[in-house]
Amino acid sequence: MMKKLIYCVLTIFILAIVFTYHSNSSASSKEFSLLEACRFAKEKAREEWSKDAEIYYVLSVDDREKESKSKGEHGKRRYWNVILAKPGTDDQMLYTIHNQKIVEKLALTEPVNNENIVDLNKIHFDSDKIVDKAKKEYNLLPGKGWAEGYHFVLRKLNSDPTVEVVGRDKKGRFIKIIFNARTGKFVTKITS
Repeated sequence: MMKKLIYCVLTIFILAIVFTYHSNSSASSKEFSLLEACRFAKEKAREEWSKDAEIYYVLSVDDREKESKSKGEHGKRRYWNVILAKPGTDDQMLYTIHNQKIVEKLALTEPVNNENIVDLNKIHFDSDKIVDKAKKEYNLLPGKGWAEGYHFVLRKLNSDPTVEVVGRDKKGRFIKIIFNARTGKFVTKITS
């Protein structure tokens, strides 16, 4: 009788471990890095919206359901907002990505500054490398409150593509650390 009880408890314990491992691995597999989100959105936009669609501005978004445990820890997020633009027009499209699917599309009418178009071929540092660098070299900690974990922004500053990592410093203040996305070099940090 005691052997059966031990066997049942052990079986339940092993199943719980397997289920937890499978849940965590499938949850993290639904996350995108910044470049993965860009490529995915650009491909979808070129299929569905315009063959001329280009990346204009990208940012990660808090996970509304709090499904993700990593919260950008390894440079990946489940939610992204990607703004694409047709160069030389007033046409933009906002794609919201969740779990590697487009969940919302919003057409925007705003003049497109062609100098702010981001050429993905010139991006050599993805969010995974940038967040590691920010944590190691600048002691960046995950954000708490309205911006949970680490967040990422891709845009052009002074004609250079940049990746911003948003977190907090050791005093608990929100901080943006900005890197050149082509070279990986530090650009600036902004504390608020």
